[in-house]
Amino acid sequence: MRVLLLLVLAACVRPEVRPQPPLPSAVEAQCQAAELRRRPDPDVRALLDAPLAAARARSALAMGRIGDAQAIDRLAQLLLDAEVGETAAWALGRIDGGVPALLRCLAQPCASASAAARALAGPAAGKTPQAEALVAALSGPAVDEAAFALGILARNPEPKFPPRTWAALAAALPRAGAAYALSRLPKGSAEGLQQPLLAALRSADPWARALAARAWGRQGLPAEGLARAFDDPDWRVRVEAARGLATAPGAVALLLATAPRQASPHVLVALFEAAAQLGPEALPALSLTSPDPVVRCASAQARDRIRKQLIDTPLCDGQGDWRSRARTGALAAELGHLEPARAAMQDPDGRVRGAAAGAAGPSLSAELHRLLADPDRYVVEEAQGALAKDPSSQVVQSVPALVVPPEARAAPAARRLRLRTNRGELLVDLRPEVAPLTSSALAALARRHFYDGLTFHRVVPDFVVQGGDPRGDGDGGPAPGWALPDEHSPLRFLRGTLGIATSGPETGGSQFFLCHSPQPHLDGRYTAFGEVTKGQEVVDALLEGDSITEVRAMP
Repeated sequence: MRVLLLLVLAACVRPEVRPQPPLPSAVEAQCQAAELRRRPDPDVRALLDAPLAAARARSALAMGRIGDAQAIDRLAQLLLDAEVGETAAWALGRIDGGVPALLRCLAQPCASASAAARALAGPAAGKTPQAEALVAALSGPAVDEAAFALGILARNPEPKFPPRTWAALAAALPRAGAAYALSRLPKGSAEGLQQPLLAALRSADPWARALAARAWGRQGLPAEGLARAFDDPDWRVRVEAARGLATAPGAVALLLATAPRQASPHVLVALFEAAAQLGPEALPALSLTSPDPVVRCASAQARDRIRKQLIDTPLCDGQGDWRSRARTGALAAELGHLEPARAAMQDPDGRVRGAAAGAAGPSLSAELHRLLADPDRYVVEEAQGALAKDPSSQVVQSVPALVVPPEARAAPAARRLRLRTNRGELLVDLRPEVAPLTSSALAALARRHFYDGLTFHRVVPDFVVQGGDPRGDGDGGPAPGWALPDEHSPLRFLRGTLGIATSGPETGGSQFFLCHSPQPHLDGRYTAFGEVTKGQEVVDALLEGDSITEVRAMP
């Protein structure tokens, strides 16, 4: 059995883990019980001194999940432990008061400096001091992880970065980490960025090229520099080039020239989303026809958003079913077309009411308050979420009670899942040594044939495909009748990683997602519990509405 959570530091390479003695089941049960209570446990904390590396790592994982501040000093010492340092750094980034130990490790640097850099973007980290330290680390051995952490910190409200940040990242190009940070940081000084980003666009690594294409637009560089990216053999690079157009000067001309040459549905959807942001001049690119309803509807929605009218979206898929009405109701609410939005909020199908409620703004406040009494609890949750965006609202969103199914408490028996879809078959290796409750729960659902016949209701190109909702609209919540505990860990969300979808803390149920590419901002914030070992090309081909034929759990 592989030692728990002994991960390599490269962000987009699967870890090669040395065989180690297995973790005793009594240790796993002890740590798991403490995690479910979410309270510090001195006996679990004492395992940080265990002679077995797997036990020390498992205890460090529990300390991070629980947020045990009394473990900080010992975790800081474990940063020097070659077998546990990665997990210790991750835990310190989640514990209030753990950041100073990470900063000391990064400044020295200690053996776990790279892990400490990434952990400085963890939930317990603030903004300014960490950004200063991370920018300084861009010139040292932890450059990759420091760059990723800067990109993750950009998600914080009103993030602040030292003025030298952009120049330091330019010097670190064409590394993927530097391109990632520049794709997420606000626009900085463009001076000195263009040539390094052009070099990244020619990288041998397709992920680095995709990130550089996104960064090009994010940093406001001329659109013509993305022309080559639209001929890239990797569809993910073309998707990110399309997204980059939305903020690149002179983008309309390149959009009009490249859209007719693109065949990938993912690329076309991204181009149409960019067109909606570019405005009326981009309308000619949206006249393309396609046999694929996903592409047709993306084009129709973009046209309607540009014109701020509800004309083409209701007819785009030719079906008129609940999905069509939900799409139309959500766009009506988004655009402020009150009468069709109100009609959608009164639709007999709760999935339509929920879609409209989720997109509604203050102008539909009265209707949202009425939906708080809706018989469909998922509609209520959507209305609560929309009202909670209004600072004057007093509505508090409900959180499902934590209910761990008996199947998930049993010792994990399944090690793999086989998913058959209308696009082909894929195999996923589970990680029960990291996420035993999640792995067991999803395997139990597979044994019940719960997933057979469901759909992939959400596909975001070069991000994730998401499925497993019995309602088919993403509002299925913690089905079927449970809310799983979060089993966050240092496992990275890489290309092909299987994660559990949530709508807040401790809300995991049946919905899962698979990554098209590495997603560092998900690391430690969602439960990763598996990885695709066969059929990634099937994941790449999936479109919204595609079906899950069956899911089977295997030993």
